Amino acid sequence: LTKAVKLYGRALSKVGAITTADMNAVANTIPGNCATVGISTLDANTTEAVIIYPNPFTSSIDIILNDAWQTNNAELNLYNVLGEQVMNVTVTKQLNTIGTSHLPNGIYFYKVIGNNKIIQSGRLVSQQ
Repeated sequence: LTKAVKLYGRALSKVGAITTADMNAVANTIPGNCATVGISTLDANTTEAVIIYPNPFTSSIDIILNDAWQTNNAELNLYNVLGEQVMNVTVTKQLNTIGTSHLPNGIYFYKVIGNNKIIQSGRLVSQQ
C-alpha cells in the first residue's frame, strides 16, 4: 500500500496496522507487525518437547513435558507484553496444571527452561 485505506469503519495503514472504533479490546489499533495467534487442537503424536494448552486460556493451562528427564529442572516463565515477568513456576511432573485466573486478558510470552537451557518459547493468550 502507498496510502491508508478505510474499509467498513476499519482503517488499514500503509504499514498494515488496523484501527477500528468497533473493537472491544484494550487498544483499538493493531500494529502491522503483529503475528497471528491461532487456536489449534492437541495432537497426541506431536514431537514437541513441551505442549501448553489450551491457547487461548481462561483459568488454567496444562503443561506436558514429553521428556521425563526435564521434570527435574524445568520451570515456566511467563511475561506480559511489556517484558515484565508475571509468573515463575517450577514444573515437577510430566503433566502440570497451573492456575492463571489472576492474569488479565492479553498476550503473554513464555519460556520453558530446563537444565539452564530454553527448551521452548512461544505466545499464549489469556481470555478470562
